[in-house]
Amino acid sequence: MVVPPVMKTALWAAALRARSANDPQSLVADPFAIRLIGEDGLAEGLAYEQKHGAGIHMLRRTRLFDDLILRIIGERSVGTVLYPGSGLDTRPYRLALPASLTWIEIDFPNVLNWKAQALAGHDPACKLIRAPADLTKPHAVQEAVKDIPTEGKCLIVMENLLHYLDGLQTQNFFQDIRSFGSANMVLVDIGSPALPTSTLGKVMFGELEKAGSQRAGIADIAAFAGHAGYRVLQSFPLFALRGAPDSWKETAPWYVSRAKQDLLRIVVLERT
Repeated sequence: MVVPPVMKTALWAAALRARSANDPQSLVADPFAIRLIGEDGLAEGLAYEQKHGAGIHMLRRTRLFDDLILRIIGERSVGTVLYPGSGLDTRPYRLALPASLTWIEIDFPNVLNWKAQALAGHDPACKLIRAPADLTKPHAVQEAVKDIPTEGKCLIVMENLLHYLDGLQTQNFFQDIRSFGSANMVLVDIGSPALPTSTLGKVMFGELEKAGSQRAGIADIAAFAGHAGYRVLQSFPLFALRGAPDSWKETAPWYVSRAKQDLLRIVVLERT
């Protein structure tokens, strides 16, 4: 099989997870990532890391998402997780999720088909449903899940998705998930308008810059969330994540500037 076309950063992130799969001290241990990208994909992803660096920030983001997903599911009695733009994610296989949970991946058909083939023979920890969609289109989430029964409260997870949508697409997307009745919580990473031209942004979006892509930047997360029908429960600056994961806080050390804190945040939203 040939790996389907994916963003270089998705391959990069999967390669970082695969590299540390057998290291018990790693931030993220993912023995399934190598099955998705193969040895050639691993080599390409690690070459990207060697050239650009910044992989530690991506692993910290992934680990924080992992921890928040598990905590929210447990504390909020979540019955369904909806993951638009799931890409090369393997959380249904590698996290200790409740067997009663329904996890719905939404992405382009070729990506979902690839994952199904690459991970065949491995059982996810919960019920896993893959729903194809083009998330740049209006009402994509509604259309993807309209015939899928969901249980209980719903958590929507969006990791590294909004950065690839323009302003109008972002507004439409939040309207789409807002209309999903049981979507009580959203876990998302949000970049500021300064992210695309920052050092991290150039690593994350280099291939898009050449295509002249216009991405949305959100300067006031609380105002944006309020307009979309949500309120901010937690907001973690990526560049404030230092030390062991159990020590990560929403507050940043004094030496991390406010501009750098706001560059990329991992945010928990609750529907109002």
